[in-house]
Amino acid sequence: MFVIKTINHKMMTMRMNSFLFVYLVFDVVLIIFSLFKGGLWLINTQVAFICSMFILFASFNSYKSMIYKKLALGESTSLKDHSAPNDDKYNLYDEEQEEDMPVNSEKLTSAKQSFSNLMASWSFALGIFRLLAYGILVICMLVLIRKDMLEPLAFLLGLGIMPIATLYGAFLRRNES
Repeated sequence: MFVIKTINHKMMTMRMNSFLFVYLVFDVVLIIFSLFKGGLWLINTQVAFICSMFILFASFNSYKSMIYKKLALGESTSLKDHSAPNDDKYNLYDEEQEEDMPVNSEKLTSAKQSFSNLMASWSFALGIFRLLAYGILVICMLVLIRKDMLEPLAFLLGLGIMPIATLYGAFLRRNES
């Protein structure tokens, strides 16, 4: 168990470092662009980018602790194919009865599974660090509004760098494999 944790931790750290590099490259491009637009653009984009990074780290740590907790309890963290015969512990997917089964029952099963996963992970979704990170974002935005320094487009661009860089990083990782 300890060996698996160490290997997974090293792999997650390597992946996180590669994504951090992509985020920083995109941020440097954003800084250069903001310098041409003016000082308020630079302030707004960087405040939004830093807040989005806080949210990213809080979400990552929350998810990591949820996975480690599930591993400690002996639960599987992989997604299971519920139609596979070896996962059928209640004989729900008997081949003879499969023809009589309505199409909506599979959707209902996946909806129940999604709801149970949501209920099991709500404490991690509403973790103190994630709520604190979102609170920092709201406070920073309110301060910018109060000081009459908010540039909405620049702020949204600063927030959008992280998802755009994530998609780009995932695309790069996919092409490496």
